[in-house]
Amino acid sequence: MKRLFAALMALALILGGAQAQEDIFAATPTPTASAGNIGLSIAEYTYATTSNATLGVRFAYPSHWEMTPGRRTICYEEPVAEGDIPARMAVSVKQLDDRADEDDMDSELSTFMRAVFTQYDSYEIGNLMTDTSFMEKTGYSTIYRAYKGDQSVQGSVIMAAVGSKIYAFHFSADANDYDAMSQVMEYLRNSVQADNG
Repeated sequence: MKRLFAALMALALILGGAQAQEDIFAATPTPTASAGNIGLSIAEYTYATTSNATLGVRFAYPSHWEMTPGRRTICYEEPVAEGDIPARMAVSVKQLDDRADEDDMDSELSTFMRAVFTQYDSYEIGNLMTDTSFMEKTGYSTIYRAYKGDQSVQGSVIMAAVGSKIYAFHFSADANDYDAMSQVMEYLRNSVQADNG
């Protein structure tokens, strides 16, 4: 555990304040909201379920959010007014040759967080937790706050190994809205399941 904490701290020191190499706000098209979606209260949220046989995953997402798929990631983003920071959720899956061990989990979380942080001007990272429940497994998790210009984003990442796959759940929102969105985040995180057929 000390080695994991040291590795995460080293990563934070190496990446701290790194200039953005890839601009997520420019790379992801701004979603266009249907009437009534902008400003939808959390109490009004309804959820749909998606599954992906290639990735072997099933999970819920807010039914009014828009999907932005990737090769190993499925992302849903809240439709917001131009200039506002959307809440986002992403589920990523990586297939390994064998079951993941402590070194694999440490390496994958570090790589994942490095990719997240390239989107921002600077960031602060929380403690690494190695005993977080995710997908009925013991997972690794951390929280962070990141800054891009005058915008502040707060996020959470959790990973768990299920068989020879590593599943990652990433949720982020405007730092001012993050606490209010925690119920949504927990519901989404708890909905993630391995789906192999």
